[in-house]
Amino acid sequence: MELALGNVSKIYGETIAVDQVSLETNPETGVLVLIGPSGGGKSTLLRLIGGLEAPSSGEIHHAGNPLPKEEDALRSFRKQNGFLFQNFNLFPHLTALENLVMPLTKVHGMEKSAADEVSRSVLDRFGLAEHAEKMPVQLSGGQQQRVGLARAMAHKPGLLLLDEPTSALDPEMKAEVLDVIDELRREGQKIILTTHEMGFARKVGDETAYLSRGRIIGRGIGNELFTNPPDPEIEQFLAKVMKW
Repeated sequence: MELALGNVSKIYGETIAVDQVSLETNPETGVLVLIGPSGGGKSTLLRLIGGLEAPSSGEIHHAGNPLPKEEDALRSFRKQNGFLFQNFNLFPHLTALENLVMPLTKVHGMEKSAADEVSRSVLDRFGLAEHAEKMPVQLSGGQQQRVGLARAMAHKPGLLLLDEPTSALDPEMKAEVLDVIDELRREGQKIILTTHEMGFARKVGDETAYLSRGRIIGRGIGNELFTNPPDPEIEQFLAKVMKW
């Protein structure tokens, strides 16, 4: 993953959500995990990296290229990536299958028959084939989130951005979704995710960054951040969230 941020900030009115963040990943990094307290800036930083929002200042580079600023180029960049957020964001009036087919046809220009074939294949891979014709309300939370993940993966994104993908799920459903994400990681999918699941973060992260008050307080390769926290705040945070 070739990602470089230089003094990136995002300001909403008088609120500084992201404050002068600089970060450069190792090229061999497959999964970058963002951890830290709620309200620390993780979700905003993820949206900036994915081009869903523009930074107030600073530069973001993907694979050596600056994040586009013109809307047409930015829209094209977004199409290359996949996104999954906490609250599923499924279209409630569409079936699980239609939730995959519509973006493939409307956004990615795929023919309906091809989109249907791809969507059914992806749903099958995620263990959802028997739920293809169900409406979101007929699915469990874990199933809805897996449909959302399947939709994010259907067009084979270069980068998958996941914002607290298990925050609204009970423990069993969390396990379902985390297993799928781990499988994608092992298959080589490039992923950036925010999470409060520290055990999972420790397992899957090639790099981990800790954000607090909009700033990166510390970073580590592999388990470094967990085994040798570089800052007392990180040590206190990990001691609290990993206590049980």
